[in-house]
Amino acid sequence: MLSRLVLPRARFAEAVEMITGMLRGWPVGDPADPATLTGPLISERQRRRVLGYIERGRAEGGTIALGGGVPADKTRGF
Repeated sequence: MLSRLVLPRARFAEAVEMITGMLRGWPVGDPADPATLTGPLISERQRRRVLGYIERGRAEGGTIALGGGVPADKTRGF
């Protein structure tokens, strides 16, 4: 899984727009469903860790382009 992009600063906004556009329709859900591209995290502990990274990014001046929390329509799993 890709975790970083290296690109010229002058193309940052273009990259953010392209990636958020692609991920906006990304199916999240049951990993047993063939239509799902992203399933849940492995545990509540890992969810807290990821949410902590998001909050740390915000505290350090980052902005959230898409998502940034627990999906409101997902009531089970992590």
